[in-house]
Amino acid sequence: MAGFAELERNLIAERTELSLAHKKAHLEVYASTPYGYDRQGEALTPNLAELGIVAQVRAWRLGGWSLRKIAQELTYQQAPTKQGGRWYASTVKYLLDNNLYEGVSNGESRRVSVP
Repeated sequence: MAGFAELERNLIAERTELSLAHKKAHLEVYASTPYGYDRQGEALTPNLAELGIVAQVRAWRLGGWSLRKIAQELTYQQAPTKQGGRWYASTVKYLLDNNLYEGVSNGESRRVSVP
């Protein structure tokens, strides 16, 4: 019985992961509104100002800046966050690790909204 329960838990986890990946790939709302995008109903639309900041973060990181230094610079420059607070190294790491921002450079995204 325990083996079947474990199998079912694994299937649920896999389906959930696939569903979230599908929503992310098609710019559908999958959680709280991610940085660089605005929510319009159940769709995510690019926010070019925020995507420009994401592109700058990527450039700084490629230039060898630490996560902490990037967060400090964004806070110093008063770059807006989604919640209106300060920047943290963990937030910068999330932006760099999230595949939603793949292809972001010069404030533009290769991803397009699917009607």
